[in-house]
Amino acid sequence: MIKKVCSLFLADGDRDDQDVFIDVLKEISASITCTTAFDGEEALAILKNSLPHVPDYIFLDLNMLRMNGQHFLKTIKSITIVRLNFKVMG
Repeated sequence: MIKKVCSLFLADGDRDDQDVFIDVLKEISASITCTTAFDGEEALAILKNSLPHVPDYIFLDLNMLRMNGQHFLKTIKSITIVRLNFKVMG
């Protein structure tokens, strides 16, 4: 049986939150990969450089410095090569 690797992207300005998130992912499955960024600007740069590959899921802190999550969402939606289905969870 072939395991599908699931790729995640986490943009969160709190290093402790990132560490907890990654620790939980490791407990769930070793086949999950996770790329991280500390703010929206860094996240946008990383995602643009990885195109055309986009992660399966993006987890986003809405209260980041430099570029907050709302601005990031508006910006990433305007990049036509990125076709993402957005679901906002509160």
